[in-house]
Amino acid sequence: MPAQYLLHTDYVGSGDFYTISNPNSGYELAGWAMLHSTNGRVFLATNVAPTVDLWGGTIASSAGTTTVHYTTAATNGYINVDGTIRNSNDAGSAIRIWGSSASIRVGEGGSIIANGDSGYAITLSVSSPSTQASIINKGYILGNTAILRNGSENVVITNNGSIDIISGDAYVDAYGGWDIITNNGLIRGRILFGGGNDSYDGRLGSQLGGVYGGHGNDQMMGGSQSDYFSGDENDDLLLGFGGDDVLNGGAGNDDLRGGTGADRMQGGAGNDTYDVDNAGDNVIEIDGEGHDTINASVSYSLVGRSVETLDLSGGNINGTGNELANLIDGTSGNNVLDGKAGADTLIGHAGNDTYYVDNAGDNVVEANGEGTDKVISTVSYTLAGRYVETLDLVGTGNLNATGNKLNNVLDGNNGSNILNGMAGKDTLTGKGGADRFVFDQALGASNVDTITDFHAPDDSIRIDNAVFLGLSAGNLSSAAFRANTTGNAADASDRIIYETDTGELYFDRDGSGSTYQPVLFAILSNQETISYKDFLVI
Repeated sequence: MPAQYLLHTDYVGSGDFYTISNPNSGYELAGWAMLHSTNGRVFLATNVAPTVDLWGGTIASSAGTTTVHYTTAATNGYINVDGTIRNSNDAGSAIRIWGSSASIRVGEGGSIIANGDSGYAITLSVSSPSTQASIINKGYILGNTAILRNGSENVVITNNGSIDIISGDAYVDAYGGWDIITNNGLIRGRILFGGGNDSYDGRLGSQLGGVYGGHGNDQMMGGSQSDYFSGDENDDLLLGFGGDDVLNGGAGNDDLRGGTGADRMQGGAGNDTYDVDNAGDNVIEIDGEGHDTINASVSYSLVGRSVETLDLSGGNINGTGNELANLIDGTSGNNVLDGKAGADTLIGHAGNDTYYVDNAGDNVVEANGEGTDKVISTVSYTLAGRYVETLDLVGTGNLNATGNKLNNVLDGNNGSNILNGMAGKDTLTGKGGADRFVFDQALGASNVDTITDFHAPDDSIRIDNAVFLGLSAGNLSSAAFRANTTGNAADASDRIIYETDTGELYFDRDGSGSTYQPVLFAILSNQETISYKDFLVI
């Protein structure tokens, strides 16, 4: 091996390399220098932490496995590149860091190039997991694979220039530990993280080829372009931001947020969370891959996606479930919530919400004072315990509708319905079929229901003798019914009085007696002609 040199020569002969071993000196490769070796390394820095500056010119090796081989067991040293370091060997490295730790800085005029068939621009072989190697690039880095990490150190890369490839990958972590890559420029080629909790921040840059997380809880952030992120294993946070991104969470409980653009997001196994802000966002979940949640700021459907929870945010948007037992949580706006098949929980919050119910186990949740709401149901349903005003039965089946303490609107269908408004001033419409209207709540001025389409003899009115005291169960007797234009009982046996000119129905507990007064309990708004035969005491 030749003696130590301050490298100011313009040629290094075949097979030569130089050793820098003085820890107290900085070494400069001057701007006019052209160092070349046909089959060996140009220089080796060993067991020290010098600063090596290339201020221009070229260091090149056409046959050696490494152009710059930097070995140090001391504190962090630096290689500053404002010229060109090149290796043309098929399996060579332009720079290889070996030992403790080091930093590589590539200036705006600097280049690190390995243009062999399988070469690496930079190989990081630092073997201490307690140290880190760093690369700050403002210039150009090119390799078949640009940067290889095969040591246990942690790696920090800041790219403000270009990192490019011939046919391989931009960054390969073949060992483990954590990596942090901040990309404010251009990276072409895949970024392959390994073990450890890794981070990629490309908000101000462009990346072509995709980022792959490997093992660990990884975080990836994209920019304005379309990114491809794969979390692989463990719990990952994938943020696409702009562009039409592809986000694959892999195994683990992942958080996938596509950002603007029509994104494709697939969580894989685990309990995954998705942010959806574009109607074109495509969430992919396969059956049996955990309990998953979509947070959507646009109308969204879970049909075809094995996702359990849909949480809406924003204004007047809609949520649609799937065949699972979904939880769909609305906004303070006017929502349309449809759970589809399954026993779903639908929460509307404030606003005038509409719910589609198709399962008797569907649970509609509305608090008091949260708007005027409607349930449209293909099954028998009750509003009891829910602050919903309207229940509309659809389909042709014989379904039942039960109200609550509010002033409800209950609409039947063309089947034979049982409609019970419960408390409040309710409006009951049977539509087609032989409908039954039930009155079993305490009578009073605040509990008078209106029947809009009573049709005798098909429809009937059912009155509960726990409320209509003194009546025996069964068909109402002819003596207990009176129809007139006054609404008053004519004799002591009259109990149900129908005022024909107003359609009002009264109950008088003692008929013409003076102890009790007639109490209005219903109005037939179509003033249908009825008789005692239209009543059943229950």
